[in-house]
Amino acid sequence: MSARDTETAATQDVAREDGVYRTSHDEETGPLSTTVVLAVSEAAGADPSEFQLYTYVDPDSLDALFDPTTGAGRETYVEFVALEHRVTVYGSGEIEVQPVGFES
Repeated sequence: MSARDTETAATQDVAREDGVYRTSHDEETGPLSTTVVLAVSEAAGADPSEFQLYTYVDPDSLDALFDPTTGAGRETYVEFVALEHRVTVYGSGEIEVQPVGFES
């Protein structure tokens, strides 16, 4: 699978509902951190190749925390702010991205 195919597969389920972008991570498309980069970039209107996730959170730690075989579990979540958007990553693989100050 090419990098472009991975990008397409990881972002095909992005939905915008009431200002909140939601997507699910598919383990077969690559690391969770890649899906997070694509989701945040989509929500913020940024170029994914210029978005540096490690400026906000350690991508390797994020991947390890939510690893399906050794991770913390479905009830775990991580929340951080990137590109003026609040990003919430859930142990279930769900990702929500919304502008800072937005209340759903």
